[in-house]
Amino acid sequence: MKNFKGTLIALLVLAALGAYIKFFEKGPAKDPDAPVQGEKIFTLAADDVSNIQIENAADSKVPRIELAKNPDATWKMVAPDPFLSDESTLRNLLNNLSDARYETQIKDAKNLADYGLEKPVHRLKLSTAAGKTFALAVGSKNVNGSQTYIQVQGMPGVGLVQSYVVDALDKKPTDFRNKQVFKADIGGVKRVALSEGTKRLVLERQTDNSWKATAPITAAVSEDLVRQFLSSINGYQAVDFPEDHPKSFAAYGLAPPQASLTLDPVGNGPSRSLEVGKRRGKEKNVFVKDRDLPYLMTVNDSLLTELQKKVTDFKSKDVMKFSDQQVTTLTLRKGPRTVTYTKDANGVWQSAQRASAQAEAPGLLAQMASTAIVDFAGPKEDSGVRNPVVVAELTLKDGTRRVFRYGNRKADKIYLASDRDNDVYLVAGYVASQIESYLNPAPQALPTASKK
Repeated sequence: MKNFKGTLIALLVLAALGAYIKFFEKGPAKDPDAPVQGEKIFTLAADDVSNIQIENAADSKVPRIELAKNPDATWKMVAPDPFLSDESTLRNLLNNLSDARYETQIKDAKNLADYGLEKPVHRLKLSTAAGKTFALAVGSKNVNGSQTYIQVQGMPGVGLVQSYVVDALDKKPTDFRNKQVFKADIGGVKRVALSEGTKRLVLERQTDNSWKATAPITAAVSEDLVRQFLSSINGYQAVDFPEDHPKSFAAYGLAPPQASLTLDPVGNGPSRSLEVGKRRGKEKNVFVKDRDLPYLMTVNDSLLTELQKKVTDFKSKDVMKFSDQQVTTLTLRKGPRTVTYTKDANGVWQSAQRASAQAEAPGLLAQMASTAIVDFAGPKEDSGVRNPVVVAELTLKDGTRRVFRYGNRKADKIYLASDRDNDVYLVAGYVASQIESYLNPAPQALPTASKK
C-alpha cells in the first residue's frame, strides 16, 4: 500500500512538471490580431500623414490641437488658431510615431483603469491623404517611467512603448507654432532698410549684385557682410508668444517701435518688415512683431543690437586684399627718404638701402596683408592721410600697383587710406611703426677717443 501511494505521488508530480514545461514552452494561446513585442504600433510612413489631431484629455484648459499639411508639404496649425507650424517639431513627432514599436503587450487587459486608459492622458489621431486613419490613447507610465501604456484603435489589448514616443504629445499649441522670427530670402532682397528713431540706414543691391549704402551716406559695402546680416536675422527663434491679435501695441513698446527692419524684394513683390519693441520685464528678451503676422513674439534682445548697425558695420574689414606671395617690389617712403625692396627670380629679396632685405621684406608684407580695419574715420576727423607720414607702395606679379598711405596716430591706432576707395580706416599702428624703423637712418657709431 505504501509503495502504491509513493508511485501515485511520483506520477502526479511528473504530470504536473510536464504540464508546467508544456505551458511555459508554448505559452498561452495567442490572439493572432494582438500586437506582439517588436511590432510597429502604426503601419504608416511619416510622409504619408496629412492631418494630426491631439487632445489633452487630462487638462481641459489645453485646447485641442489640429495640424494640416499644405500642398507644398509644409504644415500649418488649423486649431486652435490658424498659424504656421514648426516643421522640425512635427517631423520629430511623426518620425517617432512611425518608427515606434511595442515593448510588450497585454492582450487580456480587463480593467483599463489599471493602465490609466479608462481616462487617457492624451488622444491622438493621424490621417493620410488616402483616407486612412490611425488613433491611439495614452495612459499612465510603468513603475520607473521609462515606458507608457497605450491602446491603439482597432487592436486588442494594451501595449507598452518607450515613453519618449508619446511624451511628445504633452505640448501646448505654442509648442507646435513656427518659431522663426523672420525669414529673408537672401538672394531675393534688393533693398535693406534699418530704422531706429530718426536714424536710417539703407543698403541697395546694384545691377552687378554688389551692394551700396545709399543712406545716411553713399558708400560701397560688402556683399558678404550683407548676406551674413540677413542670415543672422533668419536664425532668430521666438522664445514665447505673449499675445495673439493684440488690440494695442503701445504696451509692448511697438507704437512706435524701438527699431525696425524692412526688406524690399527683387521685382515688384510686397515689402516685409520686422519691428522690435521694449524689453519684457527683467528678461533679456524684447517684444517683436512681423507686420504680416497677427501675433507678438519675444526674442533675445541681441536682435535689437543687430538692427542698430551702422554703415561701417557693412564695410569690408580686409583693407589690404593682396597676397604677400605675389609681391615683387615694395617701396617705403617717408618724406625725402625711400627704401625699395625687390624680389629676384630666385625669390630672394634685395635692397640697395637695407642690408637685411631678405629678413625684413617678407615679414613686413605678411603683416600688411593681414591688417584688419578696427574702425572707419568720421568725416570731420583729422586723419592726415592727404599728407601721409609714411607710404607703402607695392607691385604684384601681374603688374597691379597698390598704394597705402599712413596718416596721423590715434592712441595705438593709425589712420590708413588705400588706392581702392575713398574711405579712411583706423588700423593697429604697429605696421606703420615697423615701416618707420626701416626708413629711419641707421645710427652712426660714435668716434672713439684716440690713444695718446
